[in-house]
Amino acid sequence: MRSLFRPRQIERRDFTSSASIPLNSDGYSNTSGAYVSTDSALRLAAVYGSVSLIADALSTTPIDTYRKRSDGTRDTLPSPSLLTKPSGTMEPVEWAGALLASALLRGNAYGYKDNFDDDGYPREIHLVHPDDATVQRSSEDGVPVYRFGGKEIPLRRVFHLKGFCLPGQLEGLSPVANFAQTIGAGIAAEDFGARFYGEGGHPTAVLQTEQQVSQEQADAIKARLMKAIRGRREPIVLGAGTEWKSIQVPPNESLFLESSKFSGLQIAGMIFHIPASHMSLAVEGSSLTYSNREQDEILFQTRALLPWAVRLEQHISRLLPRGQYIKFNMDAAVRVDLSTRYAAHAIGIGADFLTPDEARELEDRQPLTPAQLAAQKARKPAPATTPPMPPPQGVTP
Repeated sequence: MRSLFRPRQIERRDFTSSASIPLNSDGYSNTSGAYVSTDSALRLAAVYGSVSLIADALSTTPIDTYRKRSDGTRDTLPSPSLLTKPSGTMEPVEWAGALLASALLRGNAYGYKDNFDDDGYPREIHLVHPDDATVQRSSEDGVPVYRFGGKEIPLRRVFHLKGFCLPGQLEGLSPVANFAQTIGAGIAAEDFGARFYGEGGHPTAVLQTEQQVSQEQADAIKARLMKAIRGRREPIVLGAGTEWKSIQVPPNESLFLESSKFSGLQIAGMIFHIPASHMSLAVEGSSLTYSNREQDEILFQTRALLPWAVRLEQHISRLLPRGQYIKFNMDAAVRVDLSTRYAAHAIGIGADFLTPDEARELEDRQPLTPAQLAAQKARKPAPATTPPMPPPQGVTP
């Protein structure tokens, strides 16, 4: 697909993209000793928790559809089929969640536009696994060439959502590939911890006696102890003045736990921009009050959700008829306490920028019927009237 106005030939230079970082038998390159791939990264709690938190939060946020008028105002429209049934095999929430998971993990989400209407707008987008999608510039004119499953796809049928990218890149940067070192450290710490407790990274107890015992006697005492432990019902009789001393490693002295926590904070906060309170990773000793929880919610909305919401709004709006666009209703996604919500509605109604019906819609309630409005008006007390001021003395009214 070439432009009608062929640009002059210029030198093209691509920055290194995530697609050029090879996934070999040892995973993405890192020095932690852990195998790092998309699948292994998802088995790390911090990665899975971050990705699922953003994907679930945004895929369940209401989306409004509008049409802009010539005078600058807008009309609210019913949701297009591209939002209500984007795929014949997936529900809208599943579709949006899978789309975001691909973009969050790989920096890219791909789809195949299908089921076009009479005006040429797609009704469906079939998602494509990022492993099955490739894109490179044409050697002739530099136009991107997409292949899904090795088959070249016309540009008009390609849906491509990119995450963070550099100028000249055709693909977004993959967080898993570019932060394989950080994710690998988290996987290595978690694996070490599991082996530490599962396989016994240290002796769990010591049998101590002041008497001289042979190896044969020591083995017999140990066997007797192990038999009693396995039975868990018989009392333990060691004899020979033997004393049992349990060895416990305090969790706060286990370095791998601190390393695992640090990796989790890095992954959630620095890579996916999620506040610590949302990942149950608050720094030990800190106090989380209602005020800073509210600030964390604002940070989560603006740093973690808003960039992806705007990207999706722009991509989907481009596939709708001219003048139509979508917006995520981020205010509806924030669920503050009941009294705070109702107080905000009252302020909005009192300031005349929110109607009672609009407030009821935000609370998922139907508009009041004429009968209900009449009954509500009858219950309200008549406004107090101020008696007229008497005229000054000596002045005839």
